[in-house]
Amino acid sequence: MSKITTPAMERLRKKKKYNVTGVSTPGKEAWKRLKRDRTAIAGLAIIVFLLLVGIFAPIIAPYDYRTQDYSAVLQPPSREHWFGTDNTGRDIFSRVVYGTRYSLPIGILCVIGGLMIGGGFRGCGSLFWRPG
Repeated sequence: MSKITTPAMERLRKKKKYNVTGVSTPGKEAWKRLKRDRTAIAGLAIIVFLLLVGIFAPIIAPYDYRTQDYSAVLQPPSREHWFGTDNTGRDIFSRVVYGTRYSLPIGILCVIGGLMIGGGFRGCGSLFWRPG
């Protein structure tokens, strides 16, 4: 009966450089590559932070984003209103926090749409452009 592992495979396993015995899936490979790229990790952290802000917006926002207070019109940033108020007295920080609930899904859908359109035309590149 033949060997399942060779001495070279054993050396690689000891170095833990390659996963010789485990099954490697595309998801695992993508996660390995993602962990090596610091800017990708920073981008992922920002997106996760914005998702958490959107989910916990009612807890984070100190005021209701729709409530108008005409006694607090156009106030500069202060302890009460971190980003100040607008021309109808609404708290700008609360509006920014609640705005992540709308802007983040729209941005994700735009990226997915661009990926689908760009990925769909990638295989048809020779129909639109010919080198030479």
